[in-house]
Amino acid sequence: MKLQRRLKITSALTIATVAVSIGGFAIIRNHQVTLNRIDQALNSVVVSARANQVDPLSEALVATSDTDLTLAYVSLNHAIVVVRGTGNLFEVAPSTANLKFAIGHGLTLKTPRQIRIRTIDMPDNEFIIVASSLSALQKQDRSDVHALLVFVLFATACGTLLVGRTVKRDFHEVDALIENATQISQGNTDVEIRLHAGNSEIDQLARALDRMVNSLQSSVLLERETHERMQEFLGDASHELRTPLTVIKGYVELLSQDAISEMAPYDRYLGRVTSEIQRMEALINDLLLLAELGDHRVVPAESVPLSEIVNVHAMDLQELEPHRDIALSIEPDIHIAGVSSLIQQLLANLSSNLRRHTPESAALAIGLVTSGRYACLTIDDGGPGLPDSSYDQPATHFKRFDASRARESGGSGLGMSIITAIVRQHQGTLELTQSQLGGLRTAIRLPIADRLGE
Repeated sequence: MKLQRRLKITSALTIATVAVSIGGFAIIRNHQVTLNRIDQALNSVVVSARANQVDPLSEALVATSDTDLTLAYVSLNHAIVVVRGTGNLFEVAPSTANLKFAIGHGLTLKTPRQIRIRTIDMPDNEFIIVASSLSALQKQDRSDVHALLVFVLFATACGTLLVGRTVKRDFHEVDALIENATQISQGNTDVEIRLHAGNSEIDQLARALDRMVNSLQSSVLLERETHERMQEFLGDASHELRTPLTVIKGYVELLSQDAISEMAPYDRYLGRVTSEIQRMEALINDLLLLAELGDHRVVPAESVPLSEIVNVHAMDLQELEPHRDIALSIEPDIHIAGVSSLIQQLLANLSSNLRRHTPESAALAIGLVTSGRYACLTIDDGGPGLPDSSYDQPATHFKRFDASRARESGGSGLGMSIITAIVRQHQGTLELTQSQLGGLRTAIRLPIADRLGE
């Protein structure tokens, strides 16, 4: 179903729902007001009759003389006699339970002819009934419902036509944009988007699509350049792999000959083969690292004992730096959903950063607790911390917060990038703030593993 038709149907349903809600409330309210007015009339007769304890029936007759109310009498044997009013209003006497309930409250009898009654109890389990027919109220309700239906149909038709005429121009623009998008999906990047000076959503969509086309054209050029660079890279990599293979092949042929009788050339040839093999291993490792850095596949998660890993790295810090004051507050048996090797690397990078960028005299506090379905790891140090402006910036890949934290201080500058990437891969959060110890506070939240059996 097209968007234009869905919009018309939705508008019609919305208008009809609002109209029915408002009209239905008005009908119900009018019904209740009329019913309250009937109850007031019935209650007036009941009050007058109860005032005459000697002969309440006579008093009720006087009270109903100028009204259209019906007065009936229920005898001890549960026979009903209409004393005044419509004679055929009651086919049988109401039940004793209804008669007793109607003593203090108005009651509607669910009969073919709905009746609103109040009762006056008399000695020997006899009752006087003051009643009013609700046929006029029912007729008025049916008339109101009919009028409401007519109004709903009229309002829905007018509203739908108005909505259709209002959005007609926009849907013409949408059809044009769909045609443009279809051409783009078929590989035609030379599409011209018709732009308007308006500020409607369709105009904004057209401008966004125009920017997308321009970006797509730039991406096509970039892809071509990337493809060319990839070809160059593959050529260089092939050459780099071919060179040690050629050397290895040559020396293997020499070693396979029986002409070599001395050990010195033999050892030298074997050393050259070993050297070239190590060179190939280093080159292959570099290529694999490049592939892994560009690979975003999802690694299957396992239950990782975070408490145990944090404890182990904290003990390593205490062994390596016995003069550092380290306070531990680690909740036991916390397991998170993740990859154990990556979590080990995360803690290793955190420990390395602490040892590299804080003096051994700086205090350290490590805490691990659970909060909801997350494990919260906090590391506070008393080192120099970060520049004040850095605390307002998010930690991102290849972000160097302090120029002093570079290779000159012993690091490659990728430690925080590795930490950020691992936390992000585990769907966690990383926050860097000022510590109460005076240095940096690193707060990491990681999802805990689902408990077995739940």
